[in-house]
Amino acid sequence: MNKLIPFLSLCLLAVSYAPFVHADDKVVTDATEVQAEFAMPIYRNPSQAELTVVVPKTMDSLRSASVSVVSPEGKEVWNGSFPLSPGRNACVLKDIGSLAPGRYMATVKAGETAMKRMLRIERIPAMPLPDGPIRFRKILFTPDNWLFESFRDLDVRYSEPKLTETYHSSSPDVVNLHGSSFHRAVDGSYVIRGLEHPYRRGYLYSNDPRRFTVQSSSPEGPYTLVDTTPKTEPHKDVFKSFHILGSAPGGRQYEMYDRARHGAYTLRDIGIIQNMDPYDFGCVKAGYRTYWVVANTSSGQTVFLRKEPLFRDVPLYTGDSFDDGFMTNDNFGNSWLSDDGKTLFLARGQTVRRFAPYDVPYDLLPNSSRILTIYSTIDGVDWHYCHSISSCGPLDNPFSQQYGADIKFMPDAGLHLAFVNAYDSENQQIYLDLKYSRDGFHFYDFTDPHPFAKTANPFDWYFGELFTSQDVVQVGDRYYQLASGTSLPHYFAEPLFRHNSQSEITANDFESIFGNRRFAESLPYFKSMGGWEGLAKHTREGHYSVGVMSYRADGWFGVRADSRKGVFVTRPIKGGGALSVNASVAQDGQLVIDLLDAKEDRVLDTATVRGDSIKAPVFAMPEGDFRLRVTMRSANLYTMYIEP
Repeated sequence: MNKLIPFLSLCLLAVSYAPFVHADDKVVTDATEVQAEFAMPIYRNPSQAELTVVVPKTMDSLRSASVSVVSPEGKEVWNGSFPLSPGRNACVLKDIGSLAPGRYMATVKAGETAMKRMLRIERIPAMPLPDGPIRFRKILFTPDNWLFESFRDLDVRYSEPKLTETYHSSSPDVVNLHGSSFHRAVDGSYVIRGLEHPYRRGYLYSNDPRRFTVQSSSPEGPYTLVDTTPKTEPHKDVFKSFHILGSAPGGRQYEMYDRARHGAYTLRDIGIIQNMDPYDFGCVKAGYRTYWVVANTSSGQTVFLRKEPLFRDVPLYTGDSFDDGFMTNDNFGNSWLSDDGKTLFLARGQTVRRFAPYDVPYDLLPNSSRILTIYSTIDGVDWHYCHSISSCGPLDNPFSQQYGADIKFMPDAGLHLAFVNAYDSENQQIYLDLKYSRDGFHFYDFTDPHPFAKTANPFDWYFGELFTSQDVVQVGDRYYQLASGTSLPHYFAEPLFRHNSQSEITANDFESIFGNRRFAESLPYFKSMGGWEGLAKHTREGHYSVGVMSYRADGWFGVRADSRKGVFVTRPIKGGGALSVNASVAQDGQLVIDLLDAKEDRVLDTATVRGDSIKAPVFAMPEGDFRLRVTMRSANLYTMYIEP
């Protein structure tokens, strides 16, 4: 696997190569020394990787560069050289498909300059096919061949969720707002509770948040403030609840785990202490921004499981320091147990060291990308880095990051959905993307070119940030989730930290901080917001909201057919129940479902579905194994159900 790969020719591309051409000239003009970085922070199942080298115009005599890639064991596994010219040069490291997953150190030499850059490789297997008839009673469609025996002239696409603002803070000192719960009241109304966070210099979350409660007769509002919270109904879970790592209190003394004294614990008893300032816990001296694993034991005592922190926040990479997979910075996911309950998985953001021209200098953490990553443990003591949720999705670019995720499981569909807070740091937006998994370990991207929930309008209430709550509430034919958002681009905090209140922010704050960091003029919304003064005014006004995101029940995505006729045939499915479908068919559309023999194309039953329904009856499926053939035109098919 680590054999030396022979010298390979490298590709040279012109300055106009990069997908962000609007910034290229400025990058080249601003560069005073040679810059080099891999285009993507992580490469998933790569056959090649792309390295970008920027040569300042003042160094027009620099004609070539070389690259040597060394394995984690210290063995050279790739080398090559390529020509250079002033401006942006891109070379391709070809034929790296045999490299094992891991972190490889690449040394780039250009003239007298030598730079170390990390090439990160992940290997994720293709979706395995079912090893027998599909037995799930709820069938959702993913863009792979797991379900489909054949698939023609159709697409698997996202649905379009509706986002409605329900509460906007009117307090000038509020700089953060989030919803904490969304319930239906026993009187039939809907109740949203949340917290307003007044600004305290240097902190976006003060120590004294203010609670608010709003109520409406409709889940989408309009809502009004109320002083008391009416009695609410319990949630009816749409998803199976995951095991969530508990948070243990800091600021007290703990002991290190000793089985003889403390007894046993299970994976469900594990929690994490998030320590922001140096503190002596008695059994360990914890440093600044470190994260510690604890367990509630059978003795009733909570104890530390490790002498070293699980994660360490990295506020800023300096020099030649690189990430080890356990460096992090304030982005979170949830945790879940494997099907057999023997492995605990945790999604957490790792900080990935990045250099110019892909260092996002206008970001709050300019020399890092934050990539949501899965970690696992079988005992809470030893943790293993597994892989990223998604490192190279169809929408990702060199500036893509992930700011957390909510991972949910539908046992009757055998499907995990990861609602990822994707961060487009070039456009300064945190939007909602969707990934899926059938084993709860390997996640895959939808191929839909549009993310699940994102807006291009910089004045929409969720343009800058969109975070959703874990609870999903069904009302009639739709699901509702609480959402928190702001129309402020994500960078707004840095100018704010100069002042005692939001109202003091000026255009000069923005220009002096970001004007020399390849910022504002390259952002697509800069002019529409009114330049530097427009950015400052928009920030001074405060735009923090809570809303609801709604979409069709079980309708996050589905098979779409346009005016052309499309057909798919499923792999064998276990029968023994009534088949119904969640579908919408245009008036001039078509949705015909044939029940086929499991091995032959013999038609056993046929039904035509019309109209729009989340549970349209089709026909009974007898006991045994069958295939389904679906013919569609101008129709959407979201889910199939087989119920007793």
